[in-house]
Amino acid sequence: MKALAALILALGLTAPAFAEGGPTNAQVAAMVAAIAAAGCVVNDSNQKAVLAAAKLTPDEGAGVVVRLIDAKILTPEPGDVLRMAGGTCK
Repeated sequence: MKALAALILALGLTAPAFAEGGPTNAQVAAMVAAIAAAGCVVNDSNQKAVLAAAKLTPDEGAGVVVRLIDAKILTPEPGDVLRMAGGTCK
């Protein structure tokens, strides 16, 4: 879970870098598809696989996660978990 905590912490540190252009719609779509395929949850045990499936670097993934949290598509939960709602996710 330390790795996921580091990713969440990095979100706050990398968000300004994405403010100028932000992630592309294709990157967002790829991350949404990867999270859905991972059971609609990102946690310490699957975060590397989710990023790999979305073909995103950790920095790119962090920018997408910020956008998804802002859009209320991803919700942080206790235990360093991000849960996705909408689409095929409940």
